[in-house]
Amino acid sequence: MEIRYTLTLDDLVAFSIHQGRKGTPGWIPYLLGWVIPPLLAALALALLLRKEADPNPVQLVFLGSLMAGYPLAYPFVVRRLRVVSVRDYLAHHDTSGTTGEIRLTFTEEGLVEVTAAARSEARWADMKGVEDVGHAT
Repeated sequence: MEIRYTLTLDDLVAFSIHQGRKGTPGWIPYLLGWVIPPLLAALALALLLRKEADPNPVQLVFLGSLMAGYPLAYPFVVRRLRVVSVRDYLAHHDTSGTTGEIRLTFTEEGLVEVTAAARSEARWADMKGVEDVGHAT
């Protein structure tokens, strides 16, 4: 059986985002970046309130907004920055052979992938598994 499909730049971006979410090295900086700034703002607010009897209202509003707004906006901003950075990276590198038409052939011995630039073969015995991510495999 043979399947033909076209891999686009959007597919590569989506795969990169998926890989970043899936791996532990991607989650650790993400969580630290999400939690530490609001904690630092809370600490600064506590120190400000403890140190000064009449704190500056602008500082209070800024620190309060940072504590409340940053955790809400962070996931959306980080996702957008990841998409932009992956697109920028791919725009500066040759993706011919990676994007475009791909033929996936299932044989008795294994799986064969043919692109414009390469041909790959994998035996069934050497495969560890397949991951179904909903809209792609």
